[in-house]
Amino acid sequence: MEIFKNITSIMYLDFMESEVKTVIEDSLKFQKNYDNCTYKYATLGQLSFDFCVIKNLPEIREIELFEINAFNGHPEIQILNPITALMLPNIPLALKYGYVGATTIGHEMGHTIIPLGLEDGFFPYFSKDVQNCIQNQFNSTCRSFKEESCDVRDDQFDENGADIFGFPFAFDRLKQHLGNRIYEKLPGSRRGLTHAQAYFYAVSNGFCSREDSYSSSDTHGAANARINAGVIQSPEFEKVFNCSKNSRMVQSRKQFCYVLGENAPQN
Repeated sequence: MEIFKNITSIMYLDFMESEVKTVIEDSLKFQKNYDNCTYKYATLGQLSFDFCVIKNLPEIREIELFEINAFNGHPEIQILNPITALMLPNIPLALKYGYVGATTIGHEMGHTIIPLGLEDGFFPYFSKDVQNCIQNQFNSTCRSFKEESCDVRDDQFDENGADIFGFPFAFDRLKQHLGNRIYEKLPGSRRGLTHAQAYFYAVSNGFCSREDSYSSSDTHGAANARINAGVIQSPEFEKVFNCSKNSRMVQSRKQFCYVLGENAPQN
């Protein structure tokens, strides 16, 4: 998108030689663990592909040098080492776009155009209609999917908006790359996941927990609210999963929140 060429530069933090060596060694270790997993569960047939990808993705977050974290220091976006995750072999592109492209890169790009608060921002004006739409979506999602706790505060607005911008943004980039193949079966997926479905699985993977989601004390919303609000704002979600119009997910979306583009409101 031309706007980001003009106002945003994406920086990858440099690593010293010894750290680069460690990254390479850990990349090989990660690949070995993945290969061992597919061998161990070979009796599952092609299902082992799905199982081992999902099983091993969280390991990226447990290795410090693989930690996918980022910071928007407008006009620069600093991204801590997601490139290793993007380059790992045998990981389908749809999973890379979902796991890194949506929740890290797309999210941080969203912070460039989403105000830091309801009254602050890098641009002189931000649509009140979009502000209301974003917060209304998270309120609706909290009501529909509340677990331990779920609230929507003004100081969460920029994080909520970055999710609603980033999730469909990354999907659109993946669709540009794959074209109509995005709706085809992902090679090796016995469960019949398409590339598009795998993308949304990967988006959710970064927020998964065995514990009930709860409202955090920082500016991020409850994990399950971030997932459900973000993906239901992706126009393709209900299509690729053939969601019923009466499903809780679809019912929780009152309207689409267009942050940027020709469909975005002008007021």
